[in-house]
Amino acid sequence: MKKTLNEESSSRIGKGDPEIRALGRFKPDREWYPENFDWYLKWVASMFVMGSLMMRAAGVEYRMFDLYLGWVGIILWTWVSVIWRDRALIMLNGVSFFMLSVAIIKEWAA
Repeated sequence: MKKTLNEESSSRIGKGDPEIRALGRFKPDREWYPENFDWYLKWVASMFVMGSLMMRAAGVEYRMFDLYLGWVGIILWTWVSVIWRDRALIMLNGVSFFMLSVAIIKEWAA
């Protein structure tokens, strides 16, 4: 009996296994989220980041909304980049998270 793609790939979760890549599987099986979970997550994260930019454009009086929306968007984009295993995005969002956190702390202290 021939194994299905899911059965075959779940027996060897893909730490760079060329056989799994040849089967068209680029990410390891993650049973806890649907197949296109990262697609929805990246769009929700992008909406938060765009909301942050709108608050920034609206004026200085909306600075805290800008920081909070950006902070949530960056956290969600960090999650997406971890799912995608994209080191450049992980680094970019990690640094952005740190910088926004510092800005939020400075605003609280002021």
